[in-house]
Amino acid sequence: MKKFILTGLVALLALGMTSTANANVFFGLRAGAEKLKIDNSALNLEEGQTDLLFAGFVGYHYSFYRLEAEYSFHPERKYQSGATKLEDHVAMGNLYFSPPVRSFFHPYIMGGAGCAFHELSTATASNKSKAFAWQAGIGIELEFTDKVFLDFGGRYSDYGDAKLSNRKYAIKSYTYFGGLRFEY
Repeated sequence: MKKFILTGLVALLALGMTSTANANVFFGLRAGAEKLKIDNSALNLEEGQTDLLFAGFVGYHYSFYRLEAEYSFHPERKYQSGATKLEDHVAMGNLYFSPPVRSFFHPYIMGGAGCAFHELSTATASNKSKAFAWQAGIGIELEFTDKVFLDFGGRYSDYGDAKLSNRKYAIKSYTYFGGLRFEY
C-alpha cells in the first residue's frame, strides 16, 4: 500500500512538472472542527466531541500541484470532567493535486506526512511524546482573484500514539475546515 501511494505521488509530481504554468509561493490560515477517535479504553475517554483546529501554512504552487509545510495546533481537550487532558501540535508536509479545470472552482485531493507532538496528562501522570503522523483529504478552492483563494475541505488524519504510563493511545481524527490562501 505504501509503495502504491509513493508511486502515485511521484506520478503526480511528474505530471505537474510537464506544464508551463507559472510557479507561485503562497501562505495562508485554516480553522476547522475536528472529531477525535482515541483507540484505548484504559482511560475511558469520551469520544465524539468536536474540538477546534487552527493551522498556518506556506508552500509552493506549480501547475497542477501544491507542496506545503503546515503547522496545526489542537487546543487542550478535557476528558473525564477535566481529569484527563490532551493537547497536540502537528507539523506536516502536504502535497495537493488539482485537475486542470478552467474555472474559479478548483477541486483537489491531498496527502501529507509529518510528526505529531502529544501532551497527555491525568491527575497522577503526565507525558509528552512524538509520533509519525499522516493525513489524506479532499476539498474545493474558490478563486476570488488569481492571488486569493477560499478553501473548504475534509481530512482523515492519523496522529500516531500518545504515550502515558507505558500505554499507547492511538489518536485519529476527522476534520472539516475552511481556509484562506494568498499567492504571490
